[in-house]
Amino acid sequence: MIKYKRGGTYMNKYAKMIRTQFGKIDTKRDEGLTIPTSINTYRDFSYGDKKWQVLDLYTPKTQKGPFPLIINVHGGGWYYGDKERYQFYCYEMCKRGFAVINFSYRLAPEFHFPAPLEDLSLVVSWMYQNSSFFNLDMKSIFMVGDSAGAHILGNYMNLLNNKKAQEDVGVKVEERFKPRAIALMCGCYNIEDPTIDTSPELLEGLFKKDDDISKYNVLTHMTSSFPPVFMMTSHKDFLKSQTLALHEALINNDIPFTYKYYVGTTTPLFHCFHLNVKMEESHKVMDEMIHYFKSFIYK
Repeated sequence: MIKYKRGGTYMNKYAKMIRTQFGKIDTKRDEGLTIPTSINTYRDFSYGDKKWQVLDLYTPKTQKGPFPLIINVHGGGWYYGDKERYQFYCYEMCKRGFAVINFSYRLAPEFHFPAPLEDLSLVVSWMYQNSSFFNLDMKSIFMVGDSAGAHILGNYMNLLNNKKAQEDVGVKVEERFKPRAIALMCGCYNIEDPTIDTSPELLEGLFKKDDDISKYNVLTHMTSSFPPVFMMTSHKDFLKSQTLALHEALINNDIPFTYKYYVGTTTPLFHCFHLNVKMEESHKVMDEMIHYFKSFIYK
């Protein structure tokens, strides 16, 4: 395998490619966007001792709280992404009446699984430690993840209320934590699915040598304790088949969900189109997801 040196660490060919290509796409996507003046932005809280373990918190200025909260788990193929690339998407959630935690986590290949799950667990702990200071409504916690972030989020949900799964994966979670509902957007839920492109480079950089990657199949480890789900895909999403498989798994486990399938009328809707807040269709997805979340508040 060809390797490249960057910042004192080795990156494989896949990581270099995805960070370069995705970075150009996201920079163009966000050109001209500005931070909303209606939102309080609290930046760069450390939730761990690694440089990538940082988070931002956003709260609406027009509300007094306590604030219902959304934790966003970013995508990026497990090798790319951070809170800066997701800030404008998270601001849109905040505009609709929620506090939002937007965090970066440790990426492959510098870190292997279960590093993202460990980081998500640390973020949840940080939330509990700081909820009073930021006036968060701890009875109204929601989570959203897209693409690889949906895979991470789905795996974390499988760890809740399951001691054996926590032991198998090696991640301890907050026992008191259970979100009211989650959103899984254009996600990957079975990384072993032969119909998707999981190249040897991807798998080699993502998992430890000889690790049993079947532990990270969201669908086969799902139980009835999984929270209610808002799920979506689109007609040009290359992971569309994964959402259809999630649909079946939710039914088999008697988990309530809302399923949205989006088709563009004037332009094709590709994988994770909803992250482009300049698109009208993105706001439609956001409004429907937020409406779903609000239906669980104070129930």
